[in-house]
Amino acid sequence: MAYGHSSIIKIQTQNFLPMKKVIIFIILCCAIIQVQAQTILVYKVEPRKTTTKYYGEKETPYYVKSLQFVTDYETTNINEVNNILKLKEMSLETDFNDIVEFMKTHHLQTGNKVDEVIDLNKLSKSDIKRQIKKYGSIQVVGWDKTVSSKTPIKDKYDTYLSNKKYVENADSGKIKKTELDWIISPEYNVGVGSSWTIKIKKIESGWVISPEYTADFITNDNYEISLDKIQNEKEYYMNSEKWDQVVYNASDNKYVMPELQKYGVKYNTMENRKYTIFEYEGNKYAVTSEYLAYEREKYKKEIEEAKLEEEYQKKFEKLPQKYTYIKNGGLDGCDIIQSKSFKMELTIARKELFVEKGVAMLDELEKDIAQIIAIYTQSNKYIPQLEKYSSIYIVKRSKMSSADINAWKAIAKQALNIDLRANKISKKLNEEYAFPFGFEILSKEDKKHDLLTDYIIGARAIIGF
Repeated sequence: MAYGHSSIIKIQTQNFLPMKKVIIFIILCCAIIQVQAQTILVYKVEPRKTTTKYYGEKETPYYVKSLQFVTDYETTNINEVNNILKLKEMSLETDFNDIVEFMKTHHLQTGNKVDEVIDLNKLSKSDIKRQIKKYGSIQVVGWDKTVSSKTPIKDKYDTYLSNKKYVENADSGKIKKTELDWIISPEYNVGVGSSWTIKIKKIESGWVISPEYTADFITNDNYEISLDKIQNEKEYYMNSEKWDQVVYNASDNKYVMPELQKYGVKYNTMENRKYTIFEYEGNKYAVTSEYLAYEREKYKKEIEEAKLEEEYQKKFEKLPQKYTYIKNGGLDGCDIIQSKSFKMELTIARKELFVEKGVAMLDELEKDIAQIIAIYTQSNKYIPQLEKYSSIYIVKRSKMSSADINAWKAIAKQALNIDLRANKISKKLNEEYAFPFGFEILSKEDKKHDLLTDYIIGARAIIGF
């Protein structure tokens, strides 16, 4: 994604009012987003003659391990998965408070960024709304990679499903399930006057080399291919012993050749060994499935961001003179919108709201902030009195008169009403715009309100009300 001109461009409303539309036009021309055609590194796949060393088709210990894993999982872990799936069903139709209560009850966590978990006691509607809007459901730590660099719950669940399918196929006879028998050896002497028997495995055959067959191998020859050229792909697993040999068709759940199963070829089910194979211009190519999914998601995100940025920039053509636009003016390179009463960084979420609401969003913010400032201004009426009684308490402590205490309580209660009115508006702004993150109220009264809050907290701690 390229942003063209990167220098800060500020609309000075007080000095260049007649030039505003010209300046905005320049900004829009410089800020055109270009999404380049996405390429991806792939590896060529070639057919080779090969053989496989296998041991008589006898033992499948994986069945025993798989059965135990499935049994243990269904005993200890399946309820957690069901709770996560239930939470995702609740996302679109359940009351916010019920969702939070369900998450607390079942110890389910969510987060805003990778590996940064949100405190469930501080979880807001905006946190939930944002996730549902962007991903379709609440993102759960340990399940969704948007909020966790690792997904142990989901990964273990996928392993469980894989093992369960294997056990079901073995039990139904779709795949061969054989176990080696144990036998007791004939008695034999070990040292003077001693005789022993031993339990040993019954061996009926040794290692065998399969007949030669042709198989696909992933080479080290790499090419850059446009992402949109990867079509009609299928996923495959590799041979556990010949790590570049394509063995198992994961998309169709079968060996690429029936004889491979006959020869006892073992395939690797680790995620980083799963490849997507496709045909392009008469040849086969491969890329790890994880990398392909990552690049596709990345490109999709770039497209979405480019579209959002285009719509977002268009809105500034009709931006009123009372608002100042500062491109890349924030701490992290965010754009900034400023009025006489506030300064706000334009995060992705706020850009989306601006695209949706336009100037009405800014006017609404201006109105709410003006109300907060007006409420804060009233702090001047109470701060001197609260300071007075706090000073009296510091001197007299327990000897403070009842009249002073009652007067102190009365003033503190009035001040608290002011505080609560401001907090009500702040809470609304937090739900809609994540206030006060990246937000600054441009009024000295803001600091006075902080002082008022400190005096109220002090009064409640000392005299209680």
